[in-house]
Amino acid sequence: MLYKDLTVWQKSHALTLKTIGAADHIKRSYAGETAFKQLLRAATSIGANIAEGCGRRQGRE
Repeated sequence: MLYKDLTVWQKSHALTLKTIGAADHIKRSYAGETAFKQLLRAATSIGANIAEGCGRRQGRE
């Protein structure tokens, strides 16, 4: 099974896209840029962790 077939990954991907859309409205000051980067890292790490965990079930490490 591919990680892209998992409902939880699909939902995390949708969350990532929504976060990117919402973060585009943050004022581009130093603090705003820092918050944007932090939100983006947090949102994208969810899907990445799911994909990594799914890949660990494939064969030997």
